[in-house]
Amino acid sequence: MVTISEQETDPYPAYARLRREEPVSWVPEARQWLVTGWHDVHTVLTDTERFTTDQPASPMHGVCGGTPMLLREGESHQDVREAFRHDYDAHRVNDYVDTIARPVAHRVADEVFPAGCADLAADYFEPVAAIAEATLLGVGPGGADTLRRWGQALTKVANNFGRDPAVDTEAAAVMADDAAVTAAVQRLREQPDGSVISHLLHANRRGEAQADADVLPVLKHIALSVIEPAWLDSGGAVVGAGPARRDPRRPDTARRCGGAVRSACWAGARHGT
Repeated sequence: MVTISEQETDPYPAYARLRREEPVSWVPEARQWLVTGWHDVHTVLTDTERFTTDQPASPMHGVCGGTPMLLREGESHQDVREAFRHDYDAHRVNDYVDTIARPVAHRVADEVFPAGCADLAADYFEPVAAIAEATLLGVGPGGADTLRRWGQALTKVANNFGRDPAVDTEAAAVMADDAAVTAAVQRLREQPDGSVISHLLHANRRGEAQADADVLPVLKHIALSVIEPAWLDSGGAVVGAGPARRDPRRPDTARRCGGAVRSACWAGARHGT
């Protein structure tokens, strides 16, 4: 058995122990099975007859107002996936770096740098990821704050291993504030364009567009993709820009190490899309 604490502190020794002693282990705190062996993981991911992503008891159903894409199975999953998977093809993502992510990254950097110090995740990478994703989705930059609030709320739900009902209740209230996204969905339902939401509504549809019940929960769950890259990318930026941390009183240090900062931030912006 393994605890959540072990996984949060340094999971790799625990994973090595489990691979030796218990490659398929029940984690009571998470109420889920943890699979650590390579072949076992491959089996779980590829044997769709015996294993499922459907989790009826997941609080994500309630807080998202329906079934997110990652908790769908079979035709329901395929229908949603096929509608917008090409928006995230590798060559399209590379295009988004230049047309969406990079301009946003430069703009946010221009706003943050004059302060001389900042929280990389909260002040830089989260806004960059949120604005870029909101633009790509078709909500527009004005919906970025909504995506951030949703992503932060869903992160708390995902890590609420004790299943404190207050966490889910608070998240549900945050997720219910969806006027900006609902307005965008309605607009794109009537005036399709090349955005992700438009494709989700209209791609491969004969006759009526996709129902809101199959659109809004998917969009709300996507908000997690705004928060997770911010964690990962801010860590990468700190590593890449390590010399710039030597003297926080010297903002010119960051300028002198600009190459490392730019490289790390470019990688972060690319991941954020």
